[in-house]
Amino acid sequence: MKFELVKDPELSGKECTIYQVYLEEKDDYLYNLFMAENEEEYGTELDDIDDRLYTIGHENGAREHYFKLREGKLGDLVCALYDKPNSNLRLYCIRFGMDLIVLGGGGMKPKSVRAYQEVPKLNEEAKIVKAISQAIYERQKDGELKFVNLGKEFSGNLKFGDDEE
Repeated sequence: MKFELVKDPELSGKECTIYQVYLEEKDDYLYNLFMAENEEEYGTELDDIDDRLYTIGHENGAREHYFKLREGKLGDLVCALYDKPNSNLRLYCIRFGMDLIVLGGGGMKPKSVRAYQEVPKLNEEAKIVKAISQAIYERQKDGELKFVNLGKEFSGNLKFGDDEE
């Protein structure tokens, strides 16, 4: 999987930097694909998610209560953005404390379903975000990617992929 981490200038603010994942094979950002896939049926919920992300970036930071933590393996920082109680959409993210998040994809999770693994689309989206988290971790471990600006931004090689040089 080839992807790039790109800072979102509109959602990012003084409280939290928000990165999007550009997937080369889809020629688009995971968050944009999530929005397009759900626009027709869940437009109001998408507006709420966008507003929540703007608030995280500009006003409150990525506080724990905004997220359902530990959606992946222990330590991979994969979580789901909480929305309003009656909402059906789930957006997966990678949360690095209160200062930086990476947006993934997501989809609809019916209230009758207990675990995302029971919904093939959500399971696939979660796998993608887990793989991105692992790639970021490996890059940090190798010293090719670092936190800068008091942990609010990445610095280093933000392009990932099978054919890396």
